[in-house]
Amino acid sequence: MNALEMDPGIKVLVVGGGIFGTRALMHSKREGNRTLVIDIDGSCRARSQCESVVKDFSDIGSGKAGFMMGKAVNETFRILSDDPPDVIAPCIPGHLAGLVLEKAMEVHDVPYVKGSRRMIDVMSRLDPDLVFKSDLHSGTLVTSLMTPGGTCDPGCGQPEDRCPVSGMIKGDRMDAILSEACSGTLDASLVLTSNLVGPGVGCFNSKQLIGFIETVVVDRAPISVAVGTSCSCHGILSFYDVWTAP
Repeated sequence: MNALEMDPGIKVLVVGGGIFGTRALMHSKREGNRTLVIDIDGSCRARSQCESVVKDFSDIGSGKAGFMMGKAVNETFRILSDDPPDVIAPCIPGHLAGLVLEKAMEVHDVPYVKGSRRMIDVMSRLDPDLVFKSDLHSGTLVTSLMTPGGTCDPGCGQPEDRCPVSGMIKGDRMDAILSEACSGTLDASLVLTSNLVGPGVGCFNSKQLIGFIETVVVDRAPISVAVGTSCSCHGILSFYDVWTAP
């Protein structure tokens, strides 16, 4: 399995306390990390695996987990600003990285619209067979080795040669493919690599997202932006046209 080996004692933020959030939480605890779980539901599945209710990482010991009830995107943005984790496991519906970027632009009064005039240009650089879904209005592009209507094997470890369900032969990793398609096409782009921490669960480096957000909110010129999250088989990109105040 192409799983991420975490250094013991790092701070892991699990956003969402359902089935996948619980898997991420249990893996993180086994690795001896300090784990914070956010969910709007105080009785979610992961809550029973947390030793305490907390406000930040300072109240969580190594190999322990703390629970915070709140809106996932709002609390993730706050934590990234105040006490950033080392990695984030996004386990909620939607594209967390894009939603957090939107929250940051709203907080910093950065005008933006979803979608970008450059989205079609990025798509033109991709193999059409990889485009699983595209929505120009919302600025969302989903790529996958899975065929439409197909379902991934829950225990898939993302083998390097081909998708075990669709049979599609792999070339480069999906995160590398998306990064290449965005490079030189958009003014600013970031594709976060999602590393497996268990079946169907991935996490990414939060410092990269923080740095990208800072770049977008301080830029003073109109820019085309995309932020994405991708493992070796699947990816999602959120596109924006951004105009900062003069």
